Amino acid sequence: MNNKVIALFLSFVALGLLPLNSQAPSALRSSQPKLVSEVSGLIQPVALAASPDGRIFVSEQGGAIRLIRLGTLEPQSWFTLPQGEDTDQPPRFGGIALDPDFPLTPKLYLTAAYTKDDLRYACILVLEEVGNQGTLSWFLLDEVPISKNQDPGRVKVGPDGMIYWAISDDLESTKAQDPTNYLGKILRITPEGKIPENNPIAGSYIYASGFKAPFGMAWSPLNGQFFATDFGPGNYNLKGPGRDEVNIIEPGKNYGFPLIKGAETKAGLVAPLQNSTSARGWATNGAAFVTTGKWQGSFLMAGGMGTELLFRFVFDKQDPRKTLWGEEHLTKQKGPLFDVVTLPDGRFLLLTATAVLEYTP
Repeated sequence: MNNKVIALFLSFVALGLLPLNSQAPSALRSSQPKLVSEVSGLIQPVALAASPDGRIFVSEQGGAIRLIRLGTLEPQSWFTLPQGEDTDQPPRFGGIALDPDFPLTPKLYLTAAYTKDDLRYACILVLEEVGNQGTLSWFLLDEVPISKNQDPGRVKVGPDGMIYWAISDDLESTKAQDPTNYLGKILRITPEGKIPENNPIAGSYIYASGFKAPFGMAWSPLNGQFFATDFGPGNYNLKGPGRDEVNIIEPGKNYGFPLIKGAETKAGLVAPLQNSTSARGWATNGAAFVTTGKWQGSFLMAGGMGTELLFRFVFDKQDPRKTLWGEEHLTKQKGPLFDVVTLPDGRFLLLTATAVLEYTP
């Protein structure tokens, strides 16, 4: 093994991407994904969702949902939220998720932030498609107090049919450990907006706590295990990204922020499955599992500002807490990546600052 190969191997170990007993040669031989198509023209996109009928829905931070059909971005928004009177704190969109039976059940879930009586709130909107346009149907969960300029979080529909809402902590990192507050938590909600009877805390939407910004949620197609990323607080000098996490999510568990970060541990708190260490960061955004094809079972993670990478982890089928190996793709090629969505045939979509990219492994 020459010096360059040794250095590359050790760099993977240092980043937490390769345990020393991992299948390193397989990771290093993995081919780069191939770009299939690119659709540009988006403005401050946040998240995307793919419909079984081939359409792609993209939320834009400024208050619109755009539609891509047959490889073309439609000029008119699928849905636009009225801007209201507060020009300093206008409405802001976050994550989106389609009903599992979409388009037969034409419902879309959308997180949003808005101002009311000079206070800032987050909510989940339920939109319905009528005549190829989105219309506001009702609020699944409303008036969750947040900080000014705070992201309203991400939403996913779990394999159990429940709605999962991941909300970041406030800017001062004071709410993630507060059991009476929804910030820094992953919430679990019925499709009717009720508290599920089997939630870990009776009478509470809170499913798991102790997060900074858990913007990537995904369930393994191999065993149904729930995974979530957490955008870390940065390195110890707070001058760049660092201490980002990948966690296995279990009901009622506390994942430690801000009491522990990255590789730190403390009794009663759950340490991450993987972390980016304090030396560099992943800037974790959206996440997804590949369900079929060459990369079947792989966990993909979009790296945002400062990293601009697609991360791929392979976990052990029998023991999901064991990482077989990991690798990085598209390094500094497409700018920050905000979301990733996998398609039924093994292809996947990446969301950049202006475009949706389609790749095949």
